[in-house]
Amino acid sequence: MLRDRVLEAQQKDVEVSRIKDKVKLGVETSYQILKDGMIVLKKRIYLLGDETLKKEILQEAHELRLTTHPVSSKIYPDFKEFYRWSNMKKEVVEYVEKCRIYQQVKVKH
Repeated sequence: MLRDRVLEAQQKDVEVSRIKDKVKLGVETSYQILKDGMIVLKKRIYLLGDETLKKEILQEAHELRLTTHPVSSKIYPDFKEFYRWSNMKKEVVEYVEKCRIYQQVKVKH
């Protein structure tokens, strides 16, 4: 279901259209088009400006991970294997820092 939403978001994005045109014209690029039309960057799902979708993906990665609310340094390495967008690491850190549960349970040194 999430994959379908990502594909739908990609189809609406102007930058993805440009990337697809480059790939179809044979211009050398790191992007690929999968059989279903999804754009990937080195086998990672490429997300652009859909902030709602990014937030949903971050929420799922952080909150649904066996309810442990991992810190960004534990989420990001796993996360970057599957997704790619500009400023992704910064957005992961900011999301985790804003988490109320994380704020309550983090250890202060």
